[in-house]
Amino acid sequence: MSDAPDLLPDLVDAVHRLVGADQARTVQEALGGARIYVPKHADKGHWLTDLVGADGMRKIVREFGGDLVLVNRQETKADLHRHLVQLLSLARIPVWIIALICDLSPRHVSSVRAQLRTSGELPPPAPGRPSGKRHA
Repeated sequence: MSDAPDLLPDLVDAVHRLVGADQARTVQEALGGARIYVPKHADKGHWLTDLVGADGMRKIVREFGGDLVLVNRQETKADLHRHLVQLLSLARIPVWIIALICDLSPRHVSSVRAQLRTSGELPPPAPGRPSGKRHA
């Protein structure tokens, strides 16, 4: 019976796929490690609606309504990539090398770095340093 939680669908990955990374992080922080029942209908007053919004709740109910799901404690793959891009960027590793390490496109790495800079999690590029774009 100890294998039962592993057989449950993971709500965090589904929320990330259906609604977005921010809501997935919110669900994980609030409920990580719990097994929850997803109602068959999206009610405005339901506590899960408060976490993911009405549109997010409708999408989750469409996929899992009436099911018991697991809220994984682990980070999503996107969160892990985000952290790795942040750490490697702070170590001044070039975009193309980060892309190889993370198995992402250089464009995606640049996008993640821009998000990190916008949120203040990564400082702006130093003056005179290349932005990561290759010039011909």
